[in-house]
Amino acid sequence: MAPWHLRSLIAGLALGVTASCAIGQSGASLEERFARLDRDGDGFIVWKEAEPTRASDFDAMDRNKDGAIDRREFASGGRPFTAFDSDGDQNITKDEFLSAHRTMFMRFDGDRDGAISLPEFAEAQKAAASQKASEGTRN
Repeated sequence: MAPWHLRSLIAGLALGVTASCAIGQSGASLEERFARLDRDGDGFIVWKEAEPTRASDFDAMDRNKDGAIDRREFASGGRPFTAFDSDGDQNITKDEFLSAHRTMFMRFDGDRDGAISLPEFAEAQKAAASQKASEGTRN
């Protein structure tokens, strides 16, 4: 099993809780969240499609526009800051943010075909909801 911080990071992408919550996407349906990332509408999400959305998420979270997200700016739905801050300097750069999301993306690609289908996305959502419920019982 993956370490807790990696499971939380994965759950964060599945729930769309990083910047999506901060920019008003938290009430979107599964299909709406999927469509937000499936830019060409072909029914699959490839990283090339997801990356610009995640870059925009980073920009929305970087409220002071200094090129990094600090703990005050970090909006993750309870996911650990350290899961994104790979160098431990207490700031998340855009490169760190995108790298973490790329890692999550690859984990969601169950059949390793380079694309996430709606069923793979739905499975990730289900796992994230289970993870969130489990975290709630520990708090």
